[in-house]
Amino acid sequence: MKSRTFYDYIRGYNFQNDYNKVDELANKIKSSDSGLLQYKDYRNENCYWYYSSFGKNLDLYIIGYIPVKDINSVNMNWSIVAIICGTVLFLTILDTFYILSINHSLRKAASEAEHASQAKTQFLSTISHDIRTPMNGVLGMTQIAKKHLNDPEYMGECLDKVSLAGNHLLTLINDILDISKIESGKMAISIEPFSLKDCVNEVVSIIRPQAEYKGISLEVNMHDIIYETLSADPLRLNQIITNLLTNAVKYTDNGGKVLFDISQSRLPDDDEKIRLKIVVSDNGIGMTKEFQETMYNSFTRALDSRTNKIQGTGLGLAIIKQLVDLMNGSIDCKSELRKGTTFTVYLDLAVLNEHKHLDTVNPDSLYEKNYDFSSLHVLVAEDNDLNWEIIKTMLSEYKVSCDRAVNGLECINTLTSSSKGFYDLILMDIQMPVLNGKEATRKIRENEDAYIRNIPIVAMTADAFAEDIKACKEAGMNAHIPKPINMKQILSVLITVLKKDYKF
Repeated sequence: MKSRTFYDYIRGYNFQNDYNKVDELANKIKSSDSGLLQYKDYRNENCYWYYSSFGKNLDLYIIGYIPVKDINSVNMNWSIVAIICGTVLFLTILDTFYILSINHSLRKAASEAEHASQAKTQFLSTISHDIRTPMNGVLGMTQIAKKHLNDPEYMGECLDKVSLAGNHLLTLINDILDISKIESGKMAISIEPFSLKDCVNEVVSIIRPQAEYKGISLEVNMHDIIYETLSADPLRLNQIITNLLTNAVKYTDNGGKVLFDISQSRLPDDDEKIRLKIVVSDNGIGMTKEFQETMYNSFTRALDSRTNKIQGTGLGLAIIKQLVDLMNGSIDCKSELRKGTTFTVYLDLAVLNEHKHLDTVNPDSLYEKNYDFSSLHVLVAEDNDLNWEIIKTMLSEYKVSCDRAVNGLECINTLTSSSKGFYDLILMDIQMPVLNGKEATRKIRENEDAYIRNIPIVAMTADAFAEDIKACKEAGMNAHIPKPINMKQILSVLITVLKKDYKF
């Protein structure tokens, strides 16, 4: 510092002739271990001086300094400030719009959830009513029938009503299961050859009694049929037509008219397919334009004084629309309030050789022929006691001998231990303990004995979806009969077995 001591340096550049201040400075430093001073340096610049003692007994200090201007001076780069402020503003605006978008999405989702909740609440209320109504019919008419055991005619009427209510209950259950399968994406289409004539006859045989009960005229027209044998999912086609006709009869007043028209036309650019046109028209109550906009939604029904007394889940049209979509078809509706409704469905279906026909048995003709089933022996694999009693009683009415196996393993053991050719048919349940029906069928099909390996096996199960039918056939079963058991289907199988024609 070009001075003898620190004190001389400070005095020379701050108070050259004032030794008192030098003494005050010295006393201040010696009386404290550390401190901060402000004096000028040799450049006449104000500086901060910091001192710190090496120890209480040592007259030795370390001193450092820094110009005041180096501490107080702040150089602002306004371009960087502008960029930072702009970025913050942009992010703030972006976050604001993002938050608003999230809020909008949340409000929309909440609204849709509330709407869905209300729709399903309405559906549960409706379905509860519609399930309890036929259940009341089943239980009530059963109690009444018990009190009139000595009046066969009256008891027969009661049982007919029990059967009618049971069929309605089965329809409700099927609708609920179908819409659940469709909406979850698990509905499968099973393509197989079928007779269009048989399909129409089957549907009409179901709908005509309903129409006659209400005094409704049902007109059926089949025309321009180029191919009788087509390839599609007959179960789903049957379901589409049945639901359309059921709705037409349901929503047409007594004495009204329903038209069922079915025809075919060639496709100009595809010789392997035919266009099937299905028209169901009625002069019933019709629909408003507002309801037509949402009529294909699940759980939707037109609610007014005319429809409130009509049983229904609001699932029929939703099922029809989604089945048509699954089959790559189209559906059109024209309706006018109090004048009627017309539905038109177009389906492009694959054709088979026009000379090839299915070897099918018309169930309606079964009772007209005198078949002798007394020579047939049937093995029934069924774990449920009540179901076994039902099928045993049904078969015994036609003099069919039957034995029971309570699971798949017992079914295999009974079959293999019996004399060759003793059993003509196996009716196989699917859901059974120890060994289920499909596993048992696979083992039977792998047996070395030709008789056992080739015995006809028919699934008789409550697994009634298209994919269930497909799985049964893949396991090696010849046919599928859904529960509740329809005796006409059983008889059709028995006739096929009796004729030794195993092409079910």
